[in-house]
Amino acid sequence: MPVVKDFTGRRITTGNKLAYPVRRGSAMCLRSMVVNAVFKVGEVLTIAGINDKGNPVKLTQPARTVIIP
Repeated sequence: MPVVKDFTGRRITTGNKLAYPVRRGSAMCLRSMVVNAVFKVGEVLTIAGINDKGNPVKLTQPARTVIIP
């Protein structure tokens, strides 16, 4: 599994709860997700999981996420 770090430099692993930004029109908000897998597709690090609404999510910019304690 590749080493993926969040905004604060902490390592993201399976089972972590993350917050990530979402844009809806001109408004920005934070959503949360639970990490199911961390993998690399070509040169892109990808985080896959389930968001707070129960939908599958794939994030390709882990530096914009933060681990929620």
